[in-house]
Amino acid sequence: VVSTQSTGSSGINAEYGSLAQEGWILKPDITKSHTELLNTDLSHVGAKIIPPDFASVSSLDGPRILQFKRVKDVSHSKISQENGSNKSMFRITLSDGNGACSAMNLQPIPGLSGKVYPGTKLRITSGGAQVLGGFLLLTPANCEILGGRVEKLVENIEKNENISKKKSNDGGPPKFVPFGSSANKKVQLTFI
Repeated sequence: VVSTQSTGSSGINAEYGSLAQEGWILKPDITKSHTELLNTDLSHVGAKIIPPDFASVSSLDGPRILQFKRVKDVSHSKISQENGSNKSMFRITLSDGNGACSAMNLQPIPGLSGKVYPGTKLRITSGGAQVLGGFLLLTPANCEILGGRVEKLVENIEKNENISKKKSNDGGPPKFVPFGSSANKKVQLTFI
């Protein structure tokens, strides 16, 4: 278990120092293990690390742990996104639990797909990442997907996915039948 409470003159204990070296920047008095942190929403434990003027900075120093808020494939149509290709370009919204920033992947990143759920953790490595045009530019050299599962955030997404599937199955438009097909010829109208 890790605590951010101060112990002695160093101001932090050795376990928290280890987490800080990994990129976990936490609010004071947080007591969590590494595994618990992966599965916790950063809005409850994370300290503010994304600057308010993010679009005007040239880089974000690392190591830093952020969590995914949203991942959108911007290189394929919605229909072709179903296959979850790893060669896609994604527009990503990342959060430190307090603020958010936009990011783009410049190259395929192991573990990054359109199926990454909100709350999944990403580490900006010690070299940091460049910011250009208000986007954090992600490559396999400057970040890694750590994983994690924040149940409350996943439940919300799964509910929305289930609602979307139900709407498309129940209340969607009728099946298209081309003109001149046998299905259209069977319909007879009787006028009175």
